[in-house]
Amino acid sequence: MAAPGGPVRGRADRAAETLVAAVLRKLAKVGIASEVRKVPEVRAILESPDEVRRQCILLLAGPDGYLLAPGQHYADQVVRVLSVIARRRVGLTCADLEALLALPPAELQPEQTLWITDKIRVLGRQIEHAYPGLNRDEQARVKPLLERAASEIRSPPAAVRIRKLTGTGQQIRYELIGDADDAGQRLRAVIEASPEPDEARAAVLNLLAAFPATGRPGKAWHAEAERVRGLLARPAGLAAGLLDAALGASDFEEEFSLFHFYSGTRVMTRYVTAGNESFLCGTAKFAGVVADPALLPRLRRLAVKSAAVIGRRYYRHARSRRLANASAEAIADAGLPASVTELLVLEGSIRSGALLKQIRKAIDALAAQGLTRPVTRDAGG
Repeated sequence: MAAPGGPVRGRADRAAETLVAAVLRKLAKVGIASEVRKVPEVRAILESPDEVRRQCILLLAGPDGYLLAPGQHYADQVVRVLSVIARRRVGLTCADLEALLALPPAELQPEQTLWITDKIRVLGRQIEHAYPGLNRDEQARVKPLLERAASEIRSPPAAVRIRKLTGTGQQIRYELIGDADDAGQRLRAVIEASPEPDEARAAVLNLLAAFPATGRPGKAWHAEAERVRGLLARPAGLAAGLLDAALGASDFEEEFSLFHFYSGTRVMTRYVTAGNESFLCGTAKFAGVVADPALLPRLRRLAVKSAAVIGRRYYRHARSRRLANASAEAIADAGLPASVTELLVLEGSIRSGALLKQIRKAIDALAAQGLTRPVTRDAGG
């Protein structure tokens, strides 16, 4: 198999081509198992010298990597392989970064946008390690490519990481909030109207946009949340405004096409887009970090709203189970006496078994810390 970046050069290149070809054959025949690391063809790459593994990464992550073999889900499988073999640092060079970040000058096709998004997401740490080690001239060559990639990718957390790397993280990037739903438009209006300094508003935007698309935030995100809280003159005021925006946001209807032997389209009622859902989860968790008593009733109402079922007939679903969970967690994270009250009131408003279990666990944890219910609250408050 010919390397995307040019002719084969040296022993490492030949070894990498052999290993990648074996992985491609595996993908084409039977796909990749859930335990990617245990697949023999992938293990062979992991056990190879770093230089060979680096060449394997470059071969799989080329500009047209998603076209290397047939199959509807092939690009997703390649990304899964990349995410495993790129976990350990390999020392990417300037030429490597230029090859990985190369984009056509014309407007990207949807599949190209998805591909660069996935590449930046899984190779983000490799890029973060490599770019600072380049000399000034090399950074000048790579920086425009990073900025173009940050403007094209559909992963706000990855875009924030890239902009921090290139020194543009202090700019207020309102485009990190999607405008395809009412919630996004309201959130953006709150930050635009905030009297907080530009540096603080940019930091808030970057923090909330960097909330992971799946799973829970790590220690680094929480540490940054503490730092951002310190930058704000009135953190509770801004957090309250963002929560009010989420509470006041209207649902919208999205049309989608049917598949297989069905024809035509259907309409689904939604609350937020996927990107803005993560932004809202970050908003809720940041409110927990701010830990102001006035935010707790808002978080409780947001949990109730997010857990409520919307839609019609076969397309009924909770607005956002993830946001409901994040809001309940934020109430507990605040660690205030009123947290127990709000969780108890929330418990009486929720029917979801998974969320109820989380709420009761949080109540028990707060009770173990000596926090008890200070007053009786009306569930409608």
